[in-house]
Amino acid sequence: MKHQRTLSLHHLTALDVAPIDLPAYAAQAGCDYVGVFCDLPGVKAAGYPTLSPGESEQQFREALIAHDISVNNLELFQIRPDTEIYEFREGLAMGNRLGARQITVHVHDADPVRSVAAFSELCRIAADYGLDVALEFTSFSAVRTLEEALALLRAANRTNGRLALDLLHFFRNGGTLNAIHSLEPQELGYVQVCDGMYQTPEDLYAEAVKNRMLPGDGEFPIRQVLSMIPDHIIVDIEVPQMRFKEQGISARSRIALAVERTIRTFSPR
Repeated sequence: MKHQRTLSLHHLTALDVAPIDLPAYAAQAGCDYVGVFCDLPGVKAAGYPTLSPGESEQQFREALIAHDISVNNLELFQIRPDTEIYEFREGLAMGNRLGARQITVHVHDADPVRSVAAFSELCRIAADYGLDVALEFTSFSAVRTLEEALALLRAANRTNGRLALDLLHFFRNGGTLNAIHSLEPQELGYVQVCDGMYQTPEDLYAEAVKNRMLPGDGEFPIRQVLSMIPDHIIVDIEVPQMRFKEQGISARSRIALAVERTIRTFSPR
């Protein structure tokens, strides 16, 4: 199916795939990019498969070249009250070596002055490595809404500061189609696509990291959102489907289905 969007496969869509195998799966599914986790504070402890400097990074880089895949975003950089931004330099350096476009940041600091300063400093340092910094607002962080994220981004006032627009967190935290009009094109790093019902589930975290709905199976107006997003913005497919994995459906099939359903949202009805 022909489309004009550039696709990235987020590792959360199939965490049972080893990082070094992700480029192959992405290429087979028709994606140009991948989003991966790296060994940063709290990431490995959360149970995510991560890349580390050394052999795993080298193998991953070779896989990128072999399958003509690039890195969209490197995760997950977390800003907390006691975070020392300089400690992220190793992760930023790896992002640079991998040719990543941007890093993804969550802010877990409710102090607006301190969080703006930390985000601004991270942007400053990331620029030395040729990286944009995409702030993702989530249901589990101090920055939960598009409005809060835009306020922080604009207060930091860095040319490489961006937003990561995850449709799940956007709609779970009161987002509306009208709100997207407040985004300036240069402020958006990428958009993460999945579907869901408007009724909030009991376990938001389990929904976000284990079982999101395939595009077209829920109630989110994905087609309308994407019609408001410039064509050059990368569409990141983040659709974890643990329920299907438990039914014995392979990672390859789950990834292919998520990509296929996403592409359908690009086409007129």
